[in-house]
Amino acid sequence: MNDRPKTILIVDDAPGVRLMLRSYLEPEGYDILQADSAETALRLSKEQRVDLIILDIMLPGGQMGTDVLQKLRKKSSTASIPIIAISGLSAYQDGLQTIDPNIAFLPKPFDKQTFMSVFDSLI
Repeated sequence: MNDRPKTILIVDDAPGVRLMLRSYLEPEGYDILQADSAETALRLSKEQRVDLIILDIMLPGGQMGTDVLQKLRKKSSTASIPIIAISGLSAYQDGLQTIDPNIAFLPKPFDKQTFMSVFDSLI
């Protein structure tokens, strides 16, 4: 039996969103990793075991969250990690479903109850 806390990677360039998500998850006993860019997210997912990724689709630096998602799905070590894609633009939902029909999409803004309902269905 593995008693290790599950590790959640939060990928969002907005510090306030990362802080809010941490405040939802840390009291529940999850280990939290944070990334504010695509590059950091890909590096962390390679270096550490991650049980779920919360991925903002709108990332800075010329790389969209959809690009990160495609790269994660191409690697065997990250291909099956559950992902919650978040965005203020609901137009991304259909595009994400073509990349991976198993992604949960959560439009911004969201409250704790809505987030935890989606989160609990994946973890």
